[in-house]
Amino acid sequence: MFRDAQPLDFRARNMCIHPSRTDAAKSIKERPMHAYRSHTCAQLNASNVGDNVRLSGWVHRIRDHGGVLFIDLRDHYGMTQVLCDPDSPVFNEVEKVRSEWCIRIDGNVKARAPELVNPKIPTGEIEVFIRDI
Repeated sequence: MFRDAQPLDFRARNMCIHPSRTDAAKSIKERPMHAYRSHTCAQLNASNVGDNVRLSGWVHRIRDHGGVLFIDLRDHYGMTQVLCDPDSPVFNEVEKVRSEWCIRIDGNVKARAPELVNPKIPTGEIEVFIRDI
């Protein structure tokens, strides 16, 4: 009945693979994830400063500090702080975001100032400036 079925070729597809389950020698560029993320929310650190990334997850918390919006974005692996200032082209869209919404953002990884580093989370040395949502 299934004699003409072709074998599945998983190498040809972009697959989301948990970082701890992959060969440590492979970089993120060598093992692309799916269209919704380039990294997990727990994967970014100071070595990613300057990178353009795509993250997906749930909005854990939103804070408005003088017009700058801070969003704690979480996924199954962890949490990353993303932010949007009024100069961003997508600021009006980001203002509409609410807790527990599932969003995808594109942004630039920036280093936090030394006094703003959060040692309680693995991504506490960085934040992601939103370019697109």
